[in-house]
Parts: sequence; structure tokens; C-alpha cells
Amino acid sequence: MVTLWKKYPYGVCLICLLVCAVLLRVLLLLLGWPSLDSDEAVIYLMASHILDKGEHPIFFYGQYYMGSFEAYFGALLFRLFGSSVLIIRLGMVSLFLGFELAPIS
Repeated sequence: MVTLWKKYPYGVCLICLLVCAVLLRVLLLLLGWPSLDSDEAVIYLMASHILDKGEHPIFFYGQYYMGSFEAYFGALLFRLFGSSVLIIRLGMVSLFLGFELAPIS
């Protein structure tokens, strides 16, 4: 660890900050904070429609400038873990982490 710190001090700090951010977000989600908002409800509805009815939306329901990738990802998570608001939110946390780690590689 000492050689990693000396060789890549900014990288080690970045990883520590990302781990702390993800752990804090997961802890807050497990405590039920924040409450469900309309965008998450639409993603939940879209994921349910994708999984149960076989729909294939291209755009976010009601907003024809946003994509539906998160709903497809949510449908996959629903298939693996069952449907709940927590699963949708954990999917968003994993997308956040992927977005933050993408420039590193």
C-alpha cells in the first residue's frame, strides 16, 4: 500500500473517495432516504413493462429526449433480484460508479 501511495497518490485518493461515496449512498438507501420521486417511479414502471409485458421503449415515458437505458438495466435487475425500489436505486448507484470509473481506464 505504501508503494501504491507513493507511486499513485491521486489514484489512491480517488478510489478512497469513490468507495466512501458509494458506501454512503448505499447506507442512505438502506435507511430509506430519500423518498421515491416521479422519475424513479417512471423508471420502475418502464422496467416493469419491459419485464412483464415485453415492451421495448426507446425514450423515457413522456420525455422524448431522454433514453431508456436505466429502465432496461432495471428490468435485468428485476429479473435477477425481484422488483423493488431499492433494486432500482442500487442499479443507479452501480451506473454512477461505472460513470465515475470510465475515465480511469
